[in-house]
Amino acid sequence: MSGRVIHRGLEEALVSDDPIVRMIARAGASRWVEEMQAWVNSELERGEKPSHLMQAMMSMFVRTHSGLATQLVKRAHFRDVAEMFKSIVDEEYVRHAEMSLVFLLDKRAGR
Repeated sequence: MSGRVIHRGLEEALVSDDPIVRMIARAGASRWVEEMQAWVNSELERGEKPSHLMQAMMSMFVRTHSGLATQLVKRAHFRDVAEMFKSIVDEEYVRHAEMSLVFLLDKRAGR
């Protein structure tokens, strides 16, 4: 995964040579992100703690991913897929959070 080109624009990402970038762009352009944002906001409005929300989201994403793996890969490869999941978290989580923070701060500053 290292060396992946970071796309700033949706249009550029949608036509990327990288199939992963294209799929992420299509997901980002779908209603899925809006639905997740609405769910997050409703949980916070219910008074749920942000730390509990983050834990619930992590567990939900892992369970969704592993459930999909049961349909797409052989049982013998579940551990391999779990290792790939962990490596992507290690490679991308903090880097993406830092980029997202810059975007958020720019947006708040009106840029």
